Amino acid sequence: MYIRWNAVLCRMVRAAAVIPVVACTCAWSAPKASAFAAIAMSECGRWGYSHGYGNKSDAWARAIRQCGARDCKIAVDVNRACGAVAMDSASRCGAKGFGAAHTRAEAERIALASCARYGGKKCTLRAWVCDGR
Repeated sequence: MYIRWNAVLCRMVRAAAVIPVVACTCAWSAPKASAFAAIAMSECGRWGYSHGYGNKSDAWARAIRQCGARDCKIAVDVNRACGAVAMDSASRCGAKGFGAAHTRAEAERIALASCARYGGKKCTLRAWVCDGR
């Protein structure tokens, strides 16, 4: 009888030891809430940005409002990622480049390369956003 009770007790202790691990695993693997960010730009260099919004339309509206020009349009929007905008500093209304990636550095690299590809002579970064990570 003693041996059986000991076996049952050992199983109960093992089961109890597994429960906190399972609970901890579930808590750490919960999905992250969506987070949206955007950068809006005008043709001649005005820009605005947003980050930390629960949906894309609110992020877009904030970026366009902050840009403030009549011709502002969304240049980059991201969800749990980074975005960047580069412009040709030699010409205020010149070439622009946009990039989106998992890291800020990669988004900036893409934006600068895009600006140069579209004819920018002195491409410089104007804005960047990262959100939701």
